[in-house]
Amino acid sequence: MCGLEEETNAHLFLTYNITHKIWNTCSKWVEVSTTHHNQLKNHFQLFDLLTLNSKGNKLWNDVWFAIIKNICDHRNNIVFRQRKVDANDIFPLPQLNA
Repeated sequence: MCGLEEETNAHLFLTYNITHKIWNTCSKWVEVSTTHHNQLKNHFQLFDLLTLNSKGNKLWNDVWFAIIKNICDHRNNIVFRQRKVDANDIFPLPQLNA
């Protein structure tokens, strides 16, 4: 998506500057301070919060999957439809523009 590094899953979904910014914004959105891992499995496990009950964690896990799906969809729009990278298309919150 960026053309600067090999497009691995870890880079595309976690370490690419736009997606990294999205995860940071997501954490700020729910007021969670965390260190994001560079492997998908470990990163997903961060989305199991001790402060939430099982219903809350299910919802939080769904947020994780939704962001991953949006990143994938956005990447496909760039590759196959010549769209431009836009973080707001992936995770549209006002904090992304701040």
